[in-house]
Amino acid sequence: MKRRIASSLAELTFVGVILALVAVTAHAAFLIIVSKGWNADAAAWVQAAGSILAIGGAVWLSRDEARRARSERRQKAEEEAWGVRFVIAQAQYDAHIIAAELTKSLQPFGRIAVESWQQRAENSAIALQTMLTRSDYVHPFVVLNACNAKVLVGTLSANLKELEERRARRTSAPERLIRSIVYAHMGLHDLLEMHDARMRGVVEALDRGGDRLPVRELASNAKS
Repeated sequence: MKRRIASSLAELTFVGVILALVAVTAHAAFLIIVSKGWNADAAAWVQAAGSILAIGGAVWLSRDEARRARSERRQKAEEEAWGVRFVIAQAQYDAHIIAAELTKSLQPFGRIAVESWQQRAENSAIALQTMLTRSDYVHPFVVLNACNAKVLVGTLSANLKELEERRARRTSAPERLIRSIVYAHMGLHDLLEMHDARMRGVVEALDRGGDRLPVRELASNAKS
C-alpha cells in the first residue's frame, strides 16, 4: 500500500513538473508575441514547450509500458504456478484412487489392479518431472513444492513396485507397506494446502510491490 501511494505521488509530481515547465515556456512565448509579435524568440519558446511535452509524453508512455509488461509477466507467472498446482492436485487424486481401491481389495491383489496403480503413479511422476524442467517460477516455493510432490510420488512408485514383486511371489504385503501406499495421498493433500497458503502470500506481496516482489521488504522481515 505504501509503495502504491509513493508511486502515485511520484507520478503526480512528474506531471506537475512537466505542466509547470510547459506553462512557464508558453507564458514566455505569449509575452514575447504580445510585446514584439511573432519572431524567432517566440518560436524558440513555443518549440521548447513542445519539446517538454514530447519528452514528458515519452517518459510517461515508457512507464506505462513497463507497468503493463510487469502485469503481463505476473499474470503469466501466476498461471504457471497454477499449472504446478494442477499437476500436484492430479497426483493427489490418483494417489487417493489408489488408496481407495487398495483398501477395498483383498490380498492377493490382482495383476491388472497393481499395474493400473503403477501407471497412475508413473504418470504423476512424469508430469511433475516436466514441471521441474524449469525453475523461473514466480517464487522458489513453487519449485520446492513440486520437488516434495515428486519425492512423495517416487516413494509411492517404489512401494507399488514392491507390492507387485510380492504379488508375483504370492506373498502377502506387510501392514507397513499398505499403510505407506495409503498415506501417500494425505501427504500430497497437505502439500496442496501449503501451496495454496504460500501462493496467497505471494499474491499479497505482488499487490504490495506493484506486480513485483518487494524483495527489500522481504529481506528486512527475514532479518527481524
